[in-house]
Amino acid sequence: SYALNLPADVIKTLSGKWNGRLGNTNLVFRFEKNEKGELLGFLDAPDSNSKDIRISEGSISEGKLILKIKVANIEYKGKLTKDSLDGEWMQGGQNIPLTMKKQ
Repeated sequence: SYALNLPADVIKTLSGKWNGRLGNTNLVFRFEKNEKGELLGFLDAPDSNSKDIRISEGSISEGKLILKIKVANIEYKGKLTKDSLDGEWMQGGQNIPLTMKKQ
């Protein structure tokens, strides 16, 4: 199961769509509940027709939200506020600043 085991307040804040740009690429994080009420996370990259890439892990450490996408060896670590995620996209040995805004 890819249910994200996060505190209730974090789930409430995350639920919905988040948009950002990584270089020239638009990215979307989507967080939605399944029929069991579990939070699932997805990454979409509309510019490359990539959709429904599962976020495999979610956790909170030292006040930062950590999301892992194992299938693409991606980790995102950022500070979560009511309407923004301000952090870093880590992939292929690179750390790239990435801010995501809630839709």
